[in-house]
Amino acid sequence: MQKGAANKTRPFSFRLSNEERAELEARANGQPIGSYVREYLFAANDNRPPPRRAPSKDQAALAAVLAKLGRADFASSLREIARAARIGALPVAPELEADLHQACRDMAAMKALLMKALGIQER
Repeated sequence: MQKGAANKTRPFSFRLSNEERAELEARANGQPIGSYVREYLFAANDNRPPPRRAPSKDQAALAAVLAKLGRADFASSLREIARAARIGALPVAPELEADLHQACRDMAAMKALLMKALGIQER
């Protein structure tokens, strides 16, 4: 062994299936996988739980978009509007107009949240 080599780190690798890799990345929560595995393994030896990271602002913003999409009923609403347009029976009632305006506001809010999460500044 060369002088000073005892203090250097040495790589260690192992193979993972795609599913295992995806789960490990999810558990690492944005932290480099090597760092996460090292902390997880050595924290277990100290009888401490593995470190948990708080979600980043980006993850929180994306979660807000997903929650909004989950509450919205865009697909069935758009199918109904498209069906009515196809058969020429799209009455322009105040209710429909209000629904369309609300859908536009919801989409604008989701766009803003996505852009914020992705770090894109609107012009």
